[in-house]
Amino acid sequence: MSGIVIVGGGVVGASCALMLGIQGNKVTLIESQNQDTLMSPKLDRRTIALSYGSVLLFKELNIWEQLSQYSTAIKNIIVSQQTSFAKTFLKASKYDIPAFGYTISLQLIKKILFENLSKYENITVKFQQEVIELKQDKNQINQIVIKNLVNNKQETINYKLCIAADGNSSFIKQSSNINNQQYDYNQTAIVGTLFHTKSHNNYAFERFGKNNTIAVLPVFNLLNKNKIDSYTSSLVWVFENAGIDKIINLNKSDFIKQLQINFGYRLGKIINIENKQCFPLAGIMSDKLYNLDKKSIFLGNAANSLHPVMAQGLNLGLRDAYSLSKIINKYYKIYNDLDNLEFLEDYSVSRAEDHKNIIKTTHFLANNKIPLFPKNLGLFLFNDLPFVQSSIVSSALGLNAYA
Repeated sequence: MSGIVIVGGGVVGASCALMLGIQGNKVTLIESQNQDTLMSPKLDRRTIALSYGSVLLFKELNIWEQLSQYSTAIKNIIVSQQTSFAKTFLKASKYDIPAFGYTISLQLIKKILFENLSKYENITVKFQQEVIELKQDKNQINQIVIKNLVNNKQETINYKLCIAADGNSSFIKQSSNINNQQYDYNQTAIVGTLFHTKSHNNYAFERFGKNNTIAVLPVFNLLNKNKIDSYTSSLVWVFENAGIDKIINLNKSDFIKQLQINFGYRLGKIINIENKQCFPLAGIMSDKLYNLDKKSIFLGNAANSLHPVMAQGLNLGLRDAYSLSKIINKYYKIYNDLDNLEFLEDYSVSRAEDHKNIIKTTHFLANNKIPLFPKNLGLFLFNDLPFVQSSIVSSALGLNAYA
């Protein structure tokens, strides 16, 4: 019996599998990592930011209670501009929500998702597998061929729908001959865990500079390696590539001094940074969100890979998965099958406006070539026009998707 195959067991892919499994669909999730790594993760301080809309989704899946005890609420956001008095102060309580979002350990959320997937007999997870081919048999039945990464044994699975949640280098999308529009921001992100002397008090900060942008999100308070009591936040510091070498090559002490100069003392003195990593930034936008012949459809970074300035990539992917699950459920109720492929176009249309709005806003904020004056003016107008503020906040939180 053919079912739904999902490739990629990240947060978006695993969440999609859980949504579809709860609805009663036969689901096969293909994941390259081994089960022990996912179910018993080592301490990993990498965090992700879930919008409040994503929290509503996890509440619907009945797993937010498990996740919430390990999360940190973002109740207030301050957006500011270097060399300017322009500033925007956002309070979640103003919008009648408890928080704009929550930060949580990436490994922990994956662990909890896979624990819940194991509760459903109609969900099969195939660990340590890679996809090597999409094809059709002589009866025009769509098939996916996977290979075990341990013993190289191959397996062929028939499917009604193949969902690609395998990231911005998606094998499924490449096999489906979908063209990408790529945008190189000529920027590099430096991420890490900050330790500082003042409590974050559930504040997040975004600070725009001439050639850089700093985002700092509240996370669980930890004890740093130097045994100094401190508070903890997550850092994303984005630079234009032209000046990145000077920053990357700094030793830890000088890096912290430079960050303190640019960010200020909103969180007191920065005393340490751990897990510092760098990666280049590029935007990838798909020309289409599905392929009719392959019966494949794309979610999350497999559909569009975004700049991290708005922390929207993961949350947009979760909204993709939610929308797709609702459409599949509707078609099964009407046709008792997925043979009517109009659902592929329905999914694409349902996601078009959300994708367009988030991509446009993200691109504007990420583009350091835009002079500071329009951004300054935008911050002032953002404060003075409540209806604009409310509309943008609602879009970023994904509240409309779960209404």
